[in-house]
Amino acid sequence: VSLDPKLETLERVWVVAEVGKAIEDQQQVQFRCARGLDDVPMEKLKNSIPLVPEVKHCKYTDKKDYDMIVGKISDQDSFNSFVWAMVEVSFGVARRLAGVKGSALCTLRRLQHLTVDCTWASDVISLSELGWGGNLETLTGLRKLNLDFSGCRQLKDVSTLVEGLPKLQ
Repeated sequence: VSLDPKLETLERVWVVAEVGKAIEDQQQVQFRCARGLDDVPMEKLKNSIPLVPEVKHCKYTDKKDYDMIVGKISDQDSFNSFVWAMVEVSFGVARRLAGVKGSALCTLRRLQHLTVDCTWASDVISLSELGWGGNLETLTGLRKLNLDFSGCRQLKDVSTLVEGLPKLQ
C-alpha cells in the first residue's frame, strides 16, 4: 500500500477494509512511504495514538458504500485493534499486538510474513520504547521477518527483539 507522508490514505474506509481483509486472508500487506512520514504520524507512533481512525469514523465518498463495508464488520472493536496493530507493527511499533483478541488474534497467529519499516524512528534508543518486549510471541506463525532499522541512528538496545525471537518457533 503506497502511503502519503500524513497517512491520509489510511483514513478511507475502503482502504482500511481492504487491508483488514487482505491480512485476514493471509496475503502479505506492505506499507510504503516513498517520501517518509510526516511529524504528526511519527508523534502518534511514539505516543500510542492510533494511526488509523476507528472504522466507523473513516472517510467515504458514497454513504451506501460506507454502510455496506461497515455492515460486513461484525466486531468493530476487534477489527480496529487488529488493523491498528498491523499498521503500527509495520512501522516498527509492537505495543498493540498484546491487545488483539478473539478471531483477530487467530489471524495474527497465522501471519507468516512481516515487513517492518522503522526508518522513521531516528531518536529511538531501545526497541522496548516501541513495545517489542514480550509482544513478539503473539506472532507465533511468523516464518519470515524483514526488519529495516536503518534510520534509527541512536538505536543501541535490541535485546527485547532478540529475547522474543525464540518464542516464534
